[in-house]
Amino acid sequence: GMLRPLTVLSRGNSALMPRPDVEIDLTEFAFAAPAELQAGLRVVEVRNVGSQPHMALVWRLLPGISASTVIHWMDTPSDRSQPVALIGGVPPLTPGKEAQLLLHLEVGHYLLICLGGDDAHDHKAHYASGMVKEFTVVPAVAR
Repeated sequence: GMLRPLTVLSRGNSALMPRPDVEIDLTEFAFAAPAELQAGLRVVEVRNVGSQPHMALVWRLLPGISASTVIHWMDTPSDRSQPVALIGGVPPLTPGKEAQLLLHLEVGHYLLICLGGDDAHDHKAHYASGMVKEFTVVPAVAR
């Protein structure tokens, strides 16, 4: 079946993480990220430089959809439309932590969004406090 034994060795591993193409910083309540990225396979480093846990989801916006449309959709449980497609993301990172993800980005419009909640203050979802950022993916330029 789906179970196999795993042996963990005690010797060190000299493998290095790949060098990121894109860096995104998470803080209260914003993303520090480029407004434009080139299409293709991207190594993205996400760092929580804030004081609360934050996550970063990458959603591709369907044609004609904006961040405000997505926020309205999130705040309207009866709205069964699907204005976005999940591309990837990182789970909640505690302050000072980082993660990498590999994204295949096609030309189009995207949204970074944090669905975490503000347990320290008003208990609102972070996106409701402005933790969303639209960005555009443009055709790749030959290197």
